[in-house]
Amino acid sequence: MPIEHNQGLRATLPGGSVARRPARVQGQRVCRADDCDTVLSTYNASGTCWLHTKPRPQPSYARTPRVSELDPPREVVSDEDLIALVKEAS
Repeated sequence: MPIEHNQGLRATLPGGSVARRPARVQGQRVCRADDCDTVLSTYNASGTCWLHTKPRPQPSYARTPRVSELDPPREVVSDEDLIALVKEAS
């Protein structure tokens, strides 16, 4: 099929929603921090480069671990108990 007939087609995500392009900022911008002349990417919506941007927590999209996958409660083990455990394992 010629390309001219495919102009109405758009990429879709699984589930049928239309894929969005990342937001872009127009123009060439420079980091706002004093004495920094880093040119910012058009995809960087903030006014500072990565070096001068304050860290912020990222959302976790991972599933919540099952109780069986969590670390068991930890206990302080004495040197004697540790030596006994190593001898028992070997």
